[in-house]
Amino acid sequence: MSLLPLGRDHSLRAEYGPALAVFERAVAISSELGTEEHLTWTKFRLSQERSRSGDHEGAVRDVHAAQRLARDRGLRRMEVGLLPQLAYAHRVAGELDLADEALDRMEAVVHRLPYPEQTSRDIVTAGRMANLITAGAPERARAMLPRAVRGYVARGDTDGITWVAEQRALLIALEGDPVGAATALGMTRAIRGAFDFGDPELRALATQLTQTLGEAAYTEAYGRGAALPRPQALALVTEEGADGA
Repeated sequence: MSLLPLGRDHSLRAEYGPALAVFERAVAISSELGTEEHLTWTKFRLSQERSRSGDHEGAVRDVHAAQRLARDRGLRRMEVGLLPQLAYAHRVAGELDLADEALDRMEAVVHRLPYPEQTSRDIVTAGRMANLITAGAPERARAMLPRAVRGYVARGDTDGITWVAEQRALLIALEGDPVGAATALGMTRAIRGAFDFGDPELRALATQLTQTLGEAAYTEAYGRGAALPRPQALALVTEEGADGA
């Protein structure tokens, strides 16, 4: 469907109102005409956009509503597939215990997902890594990075790899390397093709790094990462994961 790229473009520009309208329309269409996978993804993106816009209660509400729909239709795989978004919604709201609980539930039923079990467990690990970064535990988060990368690479999920690259930038900043974090943040632009202004975590990181380094030094470090060819930026992220696996 062409609606999802349109919603994504609005989202990247932090145009939350138009993005939400597009994703709501996509959910309505998918509910009538879409496949199970497409309905899961559109509901996932709608809830994610609510989280990004600051509507944390709405984000959690949407996931629970989608899970009830999945149970009513007997779509257990869809119900499980929504748990990463539930974890994300709780995490960005600062509810780390509830985020961990959602990942615990997912890990208990990974055999229901349409991927090899180890791949699914690696993706659960990616969620746990993000929780640890939010909690300010860089050493434990760093130890999980290889598995987080491996899970999305095995699934062939470029969006997932991009998300890990963004978490990696946050992690490097947490480790006390602002120049490296700025370069890593630039790499996310090289991979995605645009900076994600709609992600409050990334906006806050860019502001923090600019204040720490000064605008000129930040721009130089960010530019080094952003100037990389996309395949090279992807390779650097995936190779770092492989080196520690």
